[in-house]
Amino acid sequence: MLHAARIEAEWLAIGAALLGSTVLSLVVTVLVFRAFARSDDREERGDA
Repeated sequence: MLHAARIEAEWLAIGAALLGSTVLSLVVTVLVFRAFARSDDREERGDA
């Protein structure tokens, strides 16, 4: 039974790491797209 608990704890850590990295990559993607959208707006207005 201890072995099963240890495996479950490992999978929980793996799942948490996967979820964390997914959320982090989504946040970075959104920030990059917002930065590019902002720079495109500046070029259209001539503020570049």
